[in-house]
Amino acid sequence: MGCFRTNPEETVDGIIALIGSPGSGRTSFMCNATGETYQDKGNGIKCQTTKVEAGLYTDDYGRKILLLDTPGIRAPLGRGEREMYEEDVRRVVEEWLKKHGHDRLTGILFFQHLKAKRPEALNIGCFHGLCPRDTYSSIVLVGTMGNDTDLRKFENLEAWRNLMNRGAKPLRYQNTRQSAREAINMIISASGF
Repeated sequence: MGCFRTNPEETVDGIIALIGSPGSGRTSFMCNATGETYQDKGNGIKCQTTKVEAGLYTDDYGRKILLLDTPGIRAPLGRGEREMYEEDVRRVVEEWLKKHGHDRLTGILFFQHLKAKRPEALNIGCFHGLCPRDTYSSIVLVGTMGNDTDLRKFENLEAWRNLMNRGAKPLRYQNTRQSAREAINMIISASGF
């Protein structure tokens, strides 16, 4: 995509990965959070994220948080290739962190389209070790493209309930800068910095 201009080696206070299926709102979230606008390839067609893209978010206290827009879970790896799974996303995030001199994530924002018939089955276990603390308390379940009723429906489904019982927190993202800041602040607060 190439729509975010930042130096990935810059010293930052935290790194948050944006993970979810294609079309779940990760890239628009990052644009809202960073103030950047999407730059398409010139043909007017938005491409799905195929590699890790970094954007810099600075909070009201001057803390710099690197946001990593990741390839979509269940997206094809390439023409005629198999789909990308959570383990593949973990691998590309881990490679990106290593390449740019970082070792861990501060947290994960997991994006779920609230109008979907059921939540994505997320293999959280594969992300253990990428966050310095308990992985579950480092996760915000970000519901997109729905309302509060849709969010409550997902909170009551077993897949989300299990994650929330282990420490993950739900949030309905409203496609605004303020809502993006709220999700990021939930991870900052949980991380203790």
